Amino acid sequence: MKVKVYNPNVVDGYDVTLIGNSVPQNCPTYANWPLTSAVAINCGADGKGNNSKGFIIKFLPNLNENLPEGNYFGTLYLQAINWHDLNVFQNMLINLNITIPKK
Repeated sequence: MKVKVYNPNVVDGYDVTLIGNSVPQNCPTYANWPLTSAVAINCGADGKGNNSKGFIIKFLPNLNENLPEGNYFGTLYLQAINWHDLNVFQNMLINLNITIPKK
């Protein structure tokens, strides 16, 4: 998923790529997958009966090599929807704060 982030010294901002992993990663196909506008996160129980309990959003520098050094800020908008009852949902705002050190 591409998200726009801004540096106070740059007017236009930059697009960064974020990826996700399921938690507790009982779905091997959900390791480092690209986030899209529609992502389903629930793959059922693992061998111990534990269900996937969400996901982790990651910023990987190697997927964002064009981002110059500096501090960047942005917001990721997500909506969690119950797969079986679309009337159960929650809007979420995730504030991003990314620091790229000098190379």
